[in-house]
Amino acid sequence: RVLILIYDRLKELGMQPDEIYQQAVNEERERIGRTIGLMAKISKVLVEAGIEFVFIKNYQHYPDMGEDIDLFVQEQTNAADSVLVGNFKVKPCKRTLLNRVAGKTQYTLEGWPFEVEIHHGRLGSMGEHTVFPKFLLQNRRVVEIRGVKLWVPSQEDQFIIQVLQRVYGRFYLRISELVYAVNAILMGSFDWDYIIQTTKSIGIFDGLRFYLNCVKLIYQNVMKKSLPLNKSRLSLPEMPVKIKFSDFYYRLPLQTVARSLYMKKLFLDIKASRWMEVRRTCLLPFFAALI
Repeated sequence: RVLILIYDRLKELGMQPDEIYQQAVNEERERIGRTIGLMAKISKVLVEAGIEFVFIKNYQHYPDMGEDIDLFVQEQTNAADSVLVGNFKVKPCKRTLLNRVAGKTQYTLEGWPFEVEIHHGRLGSMGEHTVFPKFLLQNRRVVEIRGVKLWVPSQEDQFIIQVLQRVYGRFYLRISELVYAVNAILMGSFDWDYIIQTTKSIGIFDGLRFYLNCVKLIYQNVMKKSLPLNKSRLSLPEMPVKIKFSDFYYRLPLQTVARSLYMKKLFLDIKASRWMEVRRTCLLPFFAALI
């Protein structure tokens, strides 16, 4: 969802979008303003309750913003849920078996057309990523949006979340995520030493390289020029990837690649004795068969 980003870029290029587009942008700015207001209220009650947290997705595409509020807390208890229930008119969403395994709870708030999703101490479809989430709170930063201060991940951790979700989860790439990755690469704002060291330590360095190759190839196909990435530093292997854009997403043959990437991560987790991650990763084929 990059409606406002595209609108602002068109204005910079001297193009005047029509009234329909202008109206859509105005409505989107109003929606985002209300969302930020709600995030401020959620922040306030969590801070007062002494709960450390981070909004893991909402800020990365600002001035655009997704429809849901994703909240990460380190505790695997229901403390954050109790605070939310005690301070807002909420209705718990039906908790699926998959959400229970992943450690996620979801709520709808009265008067708001979206959900608040709470991740408790782990990330991933099975909650299989238990080491990396600890970095989210250690490296979190405060950003100010429209006068509201919010806890969000560091730029580097935000990018690692993209790798976890797209390569080890949903198997498609959004335009908004490509915009985030390309902008950060072009501005040279990433601490690549941290990204490389962290992805190696949690067993997803090969997934990082695959994701960067996908971003690089899409950028090259669209912009007709190369994306400036230090291949030697990242050890990016050349790999043929068929890129297809359909239904608002870039569809890549991730399912085939993901099998080998998951196996590599599984072996690295076994080597590092990360048995919680090993057990949860082994559940993936079972749930994939059910779905």
